Amino acid sequence: MRFSVLATDYDNTLATNGAVSAEAWEALTRLRRSGRELVLVTGRELDDLLAICAHPELFSRIVAENGGLLYRPDTGELRTLAPPPPAGFAEALRARGVLHLGVGKTLIATMHPYERIVLETIREMGLDQHIVFNGDAVMVVAPGVNKASGLMAALDDLGLSARNAVAVGDAQNDHPLLAAAELGVAVANAAPRLSERADFTLEVANGAGVAALVDELVQSDLAARMTNKCPLRLGERAGTNETTEPERTGGEAADLLLEPPAQSMLIVGASSSGKSFFTRAVLEQLTAQGYQCCVIDPEGDHDELQGAISLGDARAAPSPEALESVLAHPSLSVSLNLMALPFADRPGFCAQISASLHALYARTGRPHWIVFEEAQHLFVPDAAGVRMPAAPAGLSTLYVAPRAEALPGTLLGTVDTVVAAGAQAGEALAAFARCRGIEAPTLAAEPAQGTMVLWRPGGGHRHAAVPFVPARARQSHRRHVRKYAQGMLIPERSFWFRGPDGALNLRAHNLTLFVELAQGVDDETWDWHLQRGDYARWFGEVIGDRDLEREAQAALEARRQGADAAATRDRICGAIACRYTVPEMPTMPNLLATPRTPSGEA
Repeated sequence: MRFSVLATDYDNTLATNGAVSAEAWEALTRLRRSGRELVLVTGRELDDLLAICAHPELFSRIVAENGGLLYRPDTGELRTLAPPPPAGFAEALRARGVLHLGVGKTLIATMHPYERIVLETIREMGLDQHIVFNGDAVMVVAPGVNKASGLMAALDDLGLSARNAVAVGDAQNDHPLLAAAELGVAVANAAPRLSERADFTLEVANGAGVAALVDELVQSDLAARMTNKCPLRLGERAGTNETTEPERTGGEAADLLLEPPAQSMLIVGASSSGKSFFTRAVLEQLTAQGYQCCVIDPEGDHDELQGAISLGDARAAPSPEALESVLAHPSLSVSLNLMALPFADRPGFCAQISASLHALYARTGRPHWIVFEEAQHLFVPDAAGVRMPAAPAGLSTLYVAPRAEALPGTLLGTVDTVVAAGAQAGEALAAFARCRGIEAPTLAAEPAQGTMVLWRPGGGHRHAAVPFVPARARQSHRRHVRKYAQGMLIPERSFWFRGPDGALNLRAHNLTLFVELAQGVDDETWDWHLQRGDYARWFGEVIGDRDLEREAQAALEARRQGADAAATRDRICGAIACRYTVPEMPTMPNLLATPRTPSGEA
């Protein structure tokens, strides 16, 4: 389920004149039976609430005193979330004639028109307190304490995420509550400003409105209300193609925002076209906004993603148990490095992990995104005994691959958003369209260097494609020494020693094996690749090591000046040894394997 928790205000939202109708209680019972959690968030003092609330046991947690108290009805456990009222403050208010004064564990409450006296007393006593209005009620709490902070404490206690929460309210003090949840809803009788800022307003008031919201939530998981609280910023628009794709303008640049959110997104482009850099920028935004992501990463490109725990490395595959442990924390994302996993085992591992993630999503609505890097090696149609489960409704997926045609048609049929990177973006979109059997979008011209193209084939304007300058990641996309020294690069990113006549078929899937094989191949084979610039190209485009690329170029120049093949071999292998830690006994699996899609020498 996408929405796993409903947070509701009490007075004038769930209740009318302090009482909750039988219809509303029945609706809340249906909500709990659907497997969802229910959180009550109120400005009332807890004892006052419990005296009039007929069924507190329906709530998983109760947040009282406008965010100051957290109560667990099933155990009676009570936890304060804020400091007590300042000493002497209540007495000072009484001395000034303030009536209707309530003193809670973390809150002092009175009524209009005493707010002026309250404010003057705070100023004169030099206190650091915050006044909150709720209709005619005037509440005084510590700074930073509100219904949003209380909701976050309740969700943390339940192991749930605000990105899976729906909140409903009616008054001024409900603004933070609605803003904190993924979907903020106002009842029909809500204050006008709250209705303006809510994601939508119910057609009926009070408890009947909450009951209608529950019915829609249980029946459809609010599918028609699909939204992202913070839409993805893909970058800045470029070019002149007309489109109705949403945009917001800031200054002179037009931001390209992904609204409505993608459910299945594909990023395609050749090696070194910027796919992984753009994917990193997308992931940074998602994790910063509180969305939990799981990245299945065959090459460890996202090992250092902020807000994510990396599992697995070049020597050990990630374990499903460790993955489950990390994802139990809603604030944590995870990157699964598959480099130590044999190439043929990766589709099966991916299918197993995907099934577990889908089951977790059914229970909690998390993770919110699953990202498949090098998806063409995870979704392999002819992988023996592997059946990749389809993603459940509501779960967002992102696939990254060099070409659309490398992916199964069933997967491409689910894609609603395509981003094409590189100089051949137009052809990449046309290839996607051919695979889907739909008409390709039109581009006025191939995009300029450094731009990408967005196309939403399921949208109303099927032929519109939007060129844009992609957003840049805040964290630099770093290449990892261990990954290239000891890991297992996919076949098309490996180096293949073939020789001038194609007599060899030796795969170096990391730098360790490159050195091992380089020292074993004959001089003619070594020199043939050197003269073609294959070493420099592989070091620069795949390994991403420009210093090593320059060493290979210098070795080529030395060869042209008369150095022999052995000397150039020693120079390049020596440079690798200096820059990377090379084990004394490297393992050499799959050296003679033929790749499914050979890439040539580099």
